[in-house]
Amino acid sequence: MNEKELKGILEKYMNGETSLEEERVIRRHFLSNSVSEDLLPYQSIFNVFSSEKETILNIDNDIELPFTTKTTLWKSRYWAIAASVLILFGSWYLLQEPEIQKEKLSNEEMVLVEKYLGSGLASFDKAYNQSANLLNKTLIIQKQTSEISNLGVLFDENLKKISNLDLMDKSLNRIQNISKIRKSKIKIIM
Repeated sequence: MNEKELKGILEKYMNGETSLEEERVIRRHFLSNSVSEDLLPYQSIFNVFSSEKETILNIDNDIELPFTTKTTLWKSRYWAIAASVLILFGSWYLLQEPEIQKEKLSNEEMVLVEKYLGSGLASFDKAYNQSANLLNKTLIIQKQTSEISNLGVLFDENLKKISNLDLMDKSLNRIQNISKIRKSKIKIIM
């Protein structure tokens, strides 16, 4: 690239009119060591940009992003779901094969299994119902929050109307004062 083209691109660069390709060409030229004497002051600009870019890249590599609670919340939910599925399949298996289990277990053991399995399923059912109730309450709260938000918007609108009425009242008072002044001037004149 000759010096005349380079100066033209440099002038466009300083005016913010270069394309990305022209910026790449001029950056490559100034980062090389083959810069003429009269353009050396501009070389320092591109050297600063290059060193800043490296610094930013080094900083970005050093930053460790903390894990978010949202991801840990989802992980704990997955574990809870997996545990629930395991309990359900285990319970289903025990209930599907009573003859095999009866052969392996004594009557006392079978009574204990049915007792604890029944209480486990009952507590699981109770927990499920409580979760469903909490979900319903959460939906109600969400709906009421939305309604409160709508009331806040209506309040703001009415507050603006009230302030407009206040301005109108002040204007009316001014008009009345002007009217009184005019009446008094008319009385003075007569």
